[in-house]
Amino acid sequence: MKHLSAYWVWLLFPLVISGQNTGLTVTSGGQAFVSEVRQLHLQKGEQILRIGDFPKALDIPSLLLKFADGSRVIEQDFSRVDHDIKKIIGQWLQKNITVITPRESTLHGKLLAFENGYLYLQSEAGRMHVLPFSHLMRFELNDFDLQKQFADSESVLQCRINGNTDGRTEAYIYYWTGGIEWRAEYTAEVNSEENTIRMAARVVLNNSSGKSFENVNLKLLAGDIRMISNRKSLGRAANTLGFMADLTEAAPSEFREQALSEFHLYTLQRTTDLSDSGTKSIAWINPADFKARKIYTYNYQKDAAKITVAFKLRNGKKSGAGKPLPAGVVRIYKSQDGQLEPIGMAAVGHVPVDGKFQLEYGKAFDLRAERKILNRSRSGKNSEQMSIEIKLMNFKNKDVEIIVNEPLIAYRNAVISNSNFDITEKDANHVEFTVPVKAGKTSTLRFDILYTW
Repeated sequence: MKHLSAYWVWLLFPLVISGQNTGLTVTSGGQAFVSEVRQLHLQKGEQILRIGDFPKALDIPSLLLKFADGSRVIEQDFSRVDHDIKKIIGQWLQKNITVITPRESTLHGKLLAFENGYLYLQSEAGRMHVLPFSHLMRFELNDFDLQKQFADSESVLQCRINGNTDGRTEAYIYYWTGGIEWRAEYTAEVNSEENTIRMAARVVLNNSSGKSFENVNLKLLAGDIRMISNRKSLGRAANTLGFMADLTEAAPSEFREQALSEFHLYTLQRTTDLSDSGTKSIAWINPADFKARKIYTYNYQKDAAKITVAFKLRNGKKSGAGKPLPAGVVRIYKSQDGQLEPIGMAAVGHVPVDGKFQLEYGKAFDLRAERKILNRSRSGKNSEQMSIEIKLMNFKNKDVEIIVNEPLIAYRNAVISNSNFDITEKDANHVEFTVPVKAGKTSTLRFDILYTW
C-alpha cells in the first residue's frame, strides 16, 4: 500500500483532541480563546504541513502555532472552503483504506458504508468493524487523488515548517473564535411576604462557531473585557433558550472562582462537550437567600403614567450568595396555591460581593401617575422656573411608598423649592422624593424648579 506523506494526514481527517489537551476560555462578550495540543508527525528539515478542524468563526490573525521540539514555523497561510464530509467520505466507498485509532492500532479493509457517524469496514479476513467516526485518528489511502479532492474542499492552515524531529511531536495551537457565548441564567423565588428571595443560577453556553469541542477544560471569564474585532463574525445566530435553576439543590458548585486581573474566572472542575449549533446548561451558583425590599419608582421619562416595581437586594456573605454574581437574566417566580408562577424577568449587571443591585421586573397594575407642569416662566435671559405637580394614585387595598425620580436638565444649575415632601436624594442628574400613598387614595407632590445657566 502506498502511504501518504505525513503532512497530508491532518487534511484527511481532523484530529480528535483529548480533554486534558484542549482548553476553552469563553468571555461574556461572545468570544472564546482556544488552546489545543495536537500530536503531529514531522520530518527533519523544511516541509509543508496542513492542519484542519478549525471553527468557521475563527479569528484568523489570532492563530498561533508552536512545537514542543522547537520546530520553527517559517510561513503560514489559511484558506477556508466549506465541505460536505459525508460526500467526501462517500468517494471512498468500496475502496481499501487503512484506519488508525487514537491508540495507534491499525485496521485494513474495504469501506462499505458511512452512516449516522459510523464507518462500516470489512477487514481482509472478512470481519465487519463498526467504527465511530469521531474516534479515529487518521486514514491512509491507495488513491492519492482523493486527497486532492479533500484538500480543495477543507478549511486548512498550511504551514512551511523547519522540522527538528523525524516522527511524532506535540503542536500547540492557540486562537480566538467568535460564535461561542455564555450567560448566567438566574432563577429567583419570592417568599409570601416578599421580603426574601431565594436565588440560584445556571450557566448557559451557545456554540455557533462551526466546530464541536469534545472533552474540553472549560473556563468562563466574567467582566467587561475589551475586544477589538477586525473581522465580521461568521458564526450563526445563537440560541436564546433559557434554563431554570433548581432552587432546592445544595450540591457543591462544579465551578471554581478566581480573580484574574480586573475580572473573574470560573473554571469547571471536569471536562465537558460543546457541540456545534448546540446549547448547554450547567449548574453553577447554589441556592442562596437574599433579604429583599420591594420598591415602587416613578420616572416620567421612562413611563409617563406607570409605576415601576423592583426588588432591592445586597449580595452579602450572610444574606446573599457571598460570591461575585456575573451579569445575566433573572427569572422571578412566586408560589400561589402551591404552584410556582412567573411574575417577571429582570436583567442584572455584574455584582461584586457586598454590592447592591435591583431586580426591576415590571409595572405595578394598581398604581398610576400623572405629571403636569402647572407654570413655566423665564425670569431672565439665563434662567427658567417651573412649577410641577405629580399625582400618585393607589388602587391597592394597602398603603405604599412611591419614589419619585425627577430627572434634571443637563448642564444647568437646579434649585428645588416649595416642595410639600422632603427631598430624599439629589445629584446633578436627578432629584428624588419618597411619597406615601394610602390605600385607595391619591397623593399629590408639588415643587418648583429654578434652572440657571
